[in-house]
Amino acid sequence: MNITGKKSVATLVKWAFFVCFLFFAFHLFYFFIGYGIASYKLSSNSEIFGNSITLGVNAFGLNSLNSFQINYPFTDQNFMFGEFSWETFLMNGLGFGALTFYFYTLYRIFDNLSKVPIFSNSILIWLKVFVWTNFSVATVYFIFWNFIYETKTLKVIFTAFPFVLIGMICLFAYDFFKKGYQLQSENDLTI
Repeated sequence: MNITGKKSVATLVKWAFFVCFLFFAFHLFYFFIGYGIASYKLSSNSEIFGNSITLGVNAFGLNSLNSFQINYPFTDQNFMFGEFSWETFLMNGLGFGALTFYFYTLYRIFDNLSKVPIFSNSILIWLKVFVWTNFSVATVYFIFWNFIYETKTLKVIFTAFPFVLIGMICLFAYDFFKKGYQLQSENDLTI
C-alpha cells in the first residue's frame, strides 16, 4: 500500500480525520443547543428536556441554582456540567470549535495527499491554514489560562507547547510542498 495517492495510507487517515471532525462537530452543535436550552430553562423555569438538561446540579462542588448538567441524547451519560458564565460558554465553544476546525483542516490536508499530484496549490493553502490554526490555538490557550484563569504560567506553556511544535513542523512541511509545487510547475512548463 502506498503512502500517498489513491488507495493509500493517506486515504485511510483522511477518513479517520473526517470521523473525528464529525465527532467534534456534533459536540460543538450539541453544546450550543444544550447551553441555549439550559439558559432558556433558567430564565423561564421551563421543564423542556427534563431528562437531558438539568439545572441546580450538585456535583464536584457545584451546588447552586446557576449550575447545569447536559446529558447525551437519550442516555444518562453526562456530556458536560458547569455554572452559567461567559467563561464557560466561551471556553467550551472555542474548545469544541477549535477541535472541529483542527480535524477538518487535517482532513483537507490528507484529502490532498490522497490525490495524484500531491504538490498542488490546494495543499499549500490547507497547510498554511493548519499552521495558523496551531499558532492561534496556542495563543488563545495561553491568553485564557494565563490571564483570565490565572493558572501557573509554566503549566500553560507546557500545555500550549505541542501546538507550537506541530505548527513549526508544519511550516517545514509547507516549505517542502511549496518547493515541490514550484518544481512541478517548472517541469510542466518545460514539457
